[in-house]
Amino acid sequence: MQSVSLRTDVALILAAAAVSPGNSTFSRFNVLVPVSACVVGTVVYALAYIWVLLALDVVVRLPFFSALNLASDTPLRVPFFAVLQYTVLPSVAYNAAIMLVLTPILNRIPEAQDVGS
Repeated sequence: MQSVSLRTDVALILAAAAVSPGNSTFSRFNVLVPVSACVVGTVVYALAYIWVLLALDVVVRLPFFSALNLASDTPLRVPFFAVLQYTVLPSVAYNAAIMLVLTPILNRIPEAQDVGS
């Protein structure tokens, strides 16, 4: 269970580092800023997570690989392009759509310096 936490932590740190420059440089009221930050964060998180899985040489046994007619004892490594196509790209589209809907709602929340004034 410790390695799962490590994989998630490394990926989240890299995603936060990738998106953090937009925090002070751009206005959050422009709808493209939160949506692009969401897209960049999702892609960086997914690629970092996949990279950590590949670095740890994780063996996966997923049921949908049975269609490949491989022997059941054949270890399968993380399929990079399949994960991009079937997991990362739909996640990017879903997260961007949700952020597009939530941006006007989230912009109604005052910033920290506006609350005390």
